[in-house]
Formats: sequence, structure tokens, C-alpha cells
Amino acid sequence: MIKKEEVKKVSLIAVTSSGSQRDSKFEIRFGRSPYFILLEEGSDKLEGVPNPGVEAEGGAGVKAVQFLMDKGVKKLITGKVGPHAKSALQEGDIEVYEGSGDRVGEVIDKYNLGRLERLF
Repeated sequence: MIKKEEVKKVSLIAVTSSGSQRDSKFEIRFGRSPYFILLEEGSDKLEGVPNPGVEAEGGAGVKAVQFLMDKGVKKLITGKVGPHAKSALQEGDIEVYEGSGDRVGEVIDKYNLGRLERLF
């Protein structure tokens, strides 16, 4: 009998950031965040990616949500989310956590310890 291995689904997390590194400043704005730090839950490996919606005249948050969905993000850590972005995040089944801290690494550590509040 062949035993199928369970495929463990890894959640991809995005953290809003002013830069592309773990020691970058945590950015409280979602749609206008210059960067997103992407990391696999339970891993120390991360990637900083520019937010393509940051310069949009309007709809920056919705454009950012689409970008994160295309990347496969399932969880977001940020500060402030506008109403249109909130609706898009909910439609995309992306869990949102309220981040707090000065640096991205500090925010990630708080998340890993279960110290961030889930907003929706």
C-alpha cells in the first residue's frame, strides 16, 4: 500500500515596511507602504518587495491587495487599512493583524509569540 505524504501548506505573511530588510522601519500605512516584507510562517527567510501601488493616484490599497494575492499572501501585518482595502482583503481571505513596534523584525517576533491582535 502506498502512503501519500501530507502536503503541509505554508502561510505566506506580508509585513508593511519602509525598506526591504528585517531591520527596516515598520510602516503603519498599508496602501502607501513603500515595501512589503514577505516571509513563510515559521521560517526566518524573508524577501523585501516594492509595493507597486505606492505611487497610485487612487486605489493604492486595492492595488496592493491584488499584488499580495498574486504573491499568495494569506496573512498581513500592518497598522492602518482603508475601507476599500479592507473589503478587498476580506474578499481575498487575507487575515489582517495589527502590528506594533519600530522595526519589522520586532513586529515579526511579536507575531511569532502570539502578541499581535487579529483585526479581521
